[in-house]
Amino acid sequence: VVIDRALEDESVPSVIINNYRAGELAAGHLVSLGHKYIVCITGPLNIALSRERIKGFKQVLMNHHIEFDEHWIFEGDFKIETGIRGIISLLRNHKKVTAVWAQNDVMAAGVIKELHKRGLKVPEDISVIGMDDTILAVTITPALTTIQQPFKEMSEKAVEMILLQKEGVAIPCKKIVLEPTLIIRETTASAK
Repeated sequence: VVIDRALEDESVPSVIINNYRAGELAAGHLVSLGHKYIVCITGPLNIALSRERIKGFKQVLMNHHIEFDEHWIFEGDFKIETGIRGIISLLRNHKKVTAVWAQNDVMAAGVIKELHKRGLKVPEDISVIGMDDTILAVTITPALTTIQQPFKEMSEKAVEMILLQKEGVAIPCKKIVLEPTLIIRETTASAK
């Protein structure tokens, strides 16, 4: 049983979140705050979840007639250093950036660290959203607005699937998709 990754092999049971919806939630929140210059630091784009997240994100921006193209994306690897490198690159190429979505909390922490180093305030100058709602989201300052994955429920569903397989019972659904939730904390504010 695979958690948080959809495999090409449909016969492998999996428990994932609706990553497209995660992108919609992130973009929708930033748009609702009036942001128009939004960049994104993705996970590796060879992973389906990263591609689905960016698809949902881009769709919301398109629906609101907000400019967004491939130059507004920095492909990352879910590490703090990527958040730092990503925001450096994106700020160099896009002087008007008012908001960033990093596709995990670790990269978001890197973004906040680099913005602080440059004398930019979060969220006053630039809003930041993460993804996952890990313990990091509530331990960094300011506390991170993020998209929460229901890890406890995902784990419970995966254990149920494993136990059914162990008992030789057919799993009724090979792919369980759970919904993410927007958790608003202190790193997002209205655009100036």
